[in-house]
Amino acid sequence: AYRYKSWNGSFGRSDIHTAYGAFVDKRINWKAPKTNYEYRFRTGLAKYQAEELSTETLGNLWRASIFNTLDISHTIYKVKSNPLRVKELSPYSIAPIEPGLLWKTNLNSSFFHYEDGSSQSSLGISLGPQLTLGNFQRPFLDFTKISIMPGYTIKGGESPFRFDSVVDLQRLSFQLTQQVLGPLVLSGIYDINIDQSSGQYGKTLNSNLA
Repeated sequence: AYRYKSWNGSFGRSDIHTAYGAFVDKRINWKAPKTNYEYRFRTGLAKYQAEELSTETLGNLWRASIFNTLDISHTIYKVKSNPLRVKELSPYSIAPIEPGLLWKTNLNSSFFHYEDGSSQSSLGISLGPQLTLGNFQRPFLDFTKISIMPGYTIKGGESPFRFDSVVDLQRLSFQLTQQVLGPLVLSGIYDINIDQSSGQYGKTLNSNLA
């Protein structure tokens, strides 16, 4: 990577001047009768020249990393519909849509060790409902997906870099996807810091409309 722009919550944008290394990334999916699971494991070693956390100078350190995440989607309620209609593809969607209510959970952990002997670890959980209405069968306003997920993180140690420092230990995430007309869809994400002990309390962490 060269002059890569990174975004890190309430820290905002941080520049990685140069980076090189190698990573191993593995994903595994499996299903139960009402629950879908997706596990991801990522580990690697890379050298970064990037903004330091506490100064405006560039640090230049090797970093070894391990990252795990598990996404769980549990069906609470599924709208009953004609089985043939569920399998039928809409002219506005590339996959069948099954309206209903899900409970989504994300578990994640990370460990970073740096060349200067410092390290940082984290363990986090986010969970909340996701409601899907409509199935793209009509040409307008026939698909809505809403999710609300509070998240909590426990952190140990500190990163010497700004781009990967774990911040915003408590956050609330809103996501909305809405069909407007035919295949035209608007999708919005809004994340806010809800950690009252943080100096960034109430600050917008991510706001995007596409």
